[in-house]
Amino acid sequence: SVYLVADSEFRMDNLITFKTSDYSEGIDVFESCYRHMSTNTPEFEKICIRRWFILRNFLRNQNIESCYYSDSDVMIYDNVSKIYENYKQYDAAYTLPKDQENYRWSASACCSYWKQRTLDKFCGFILDIYNSHSALLETKWMHQLQNNIPGGICDMTLLYLFSEKISFTSLSREKN
Repeated sequence: SVYLVADSEFRMDNLITFKTSDYSEGIDVFESCYRHMSTNTPEFEKICIRRWFILRNFLRNQNIESCYYSDSDVMIYDNVSKIYENYKQYDAAYTLPKDQENYRWSASACCSYWKQRTLDKFCGFILDIYNSHSALLETKWMHQLQNNIPGGICDMTLLYLFSEKISFTSLSREKN
């Protein structure tokens, strides 16, 4: 099945639509511990992180064990369930460039496979890193500022750090 979780109503054949506002559990906790460390706007960065809480809550509510997540600006040309067979042994699969020096720390989950339990862990990781391990994030942020590098701490940073804590593979690696 194809589900669209969106801020506004959208109708299309063979598409089941849900409102993001129905899946906001835990977002207030995240926002209470969020510390802005980016050249992007705080609202933009929070939206990017909120989506993982919304997806986690949606999967829980719909009793979905695993999913393929895609940003709305991505086109899909194949059967994602069939492709998932290559990745189902991992907790998550998203894009992580191989060489990341000098605090690049970037991964993208704009196209990604997730297990519900992994999203639970990721949301917990986000809260933990902002509450208890923010010095790690601050070190990266200071590097960015000192070297006049745009960007900073975002969900892509969190995804990079989280990939080291789970059974993970990058969708940008050659496979079949």
